[in-house]
This record gives sequence, structure tokens and C-alpha cells, in this order.
Amino acid sequence: MDITELRKYKFFNMAIFDLVGTFVIIWFIHLYMWMNIPNENKKNRNYIQYFVSLLLLFITGLGIGLIFHYMFKINSALSRYLGLLNA
Repeated sequence: MDITELRKYKFFNMAIFDLVGTFVIIWFIHLYMWMNIPNENKKNRNYIQYFVSLLLLFITGLGIGLIFHYMFKINSALSRYLGLLNA
């Protein structure tokens, strides 16, 4: 199985393989940041804060990826949706 076979499955014309890979990396970064804060702030957190901060970090990760795709002229589905690169 090669990379083109893995990228065959799409969600809004974006490869699910790439989105899941991005989410896993962001989840590890988020988990590290979530667990390594001072103890006095840990008792005031809840699950809604966890998921909202994970979602915001995921959107930020997609934005950073979008910037790199634009800088290196990589034609991606999200770049086409936003009109940054020609189809």
C-alpha cells in the first residue's frame, strides 16, 4: 500500500490520512501542554476546556500547514477552497 492509496479517501476533497496525521501530532502537543502546567491551575479545568483548546490547536495547525503550502507552492484542497493557489 503506497501513499496515493492512503490518500484516496477524502473529506471535502481533503485526504483523511493527512487530516488524521495532523490531528495525532496536534493531540500529542496538546496533551503535553495540558499535563505540564502549574498544579494550582489543574483543579479548575474541565472537559469542555480540554476539547475547545484541542480544537483551537487543531485549527491553528491547519493554518500553519496552509501557510507552508502557500510558501512552497503546494496545491492543496484547502488552498484551492480559499483561493490562494490556482487549480
